[in-house]
Amino acid sequence: MTYLSRIAIVLALACASVGCGGPARLPRYAISGTVTYDGKPVPSGSLRFTPDFDRGNRGPATTIMITDGTYRSVDGFGVLGGPYIVEISGFEALPPEQAQAMPMPKPLFKPYTTVIDLDKKGGVKDFDVPAK
Repeated sequence: MTYLSRIAIVLALACASVGCGGPARLPRYAISGTVTYDGKPVPSGSLRFTPDFDRGNRGPATTIMITDGTYRSVDGFGVLGGPYIVEISGFEALPPEQAQAMPMPKPLFKPYTTVIDLDKKGGVKDFDVPAK
């Protein structure tokens, strides 16, 4: 068996195992909004949107960064809609001179989890993390 034949067989097996072209990509819709803690904008952090499998939602999870109390998904990497579990992490703002040194900012709160139902077309969803 020649070297090229072996390569062709390996590629064919790899293609068959993952499916050439794969299934059509699920449409993900843009989502954006504000995130506050104790009534004030969260300076930085993240939101992790995970489909709620227990409530019948399937699909990819996505993480979106919070900047100055707002978040916006990147086109094509938003949400599918339906029930989601959202984990929110928020951090204190760093003065510019400290931000350049890239230290880990202090958390504003322990990661906060909530369950929501999103419109099938994404849209705007605001979050208010309650003060403890």
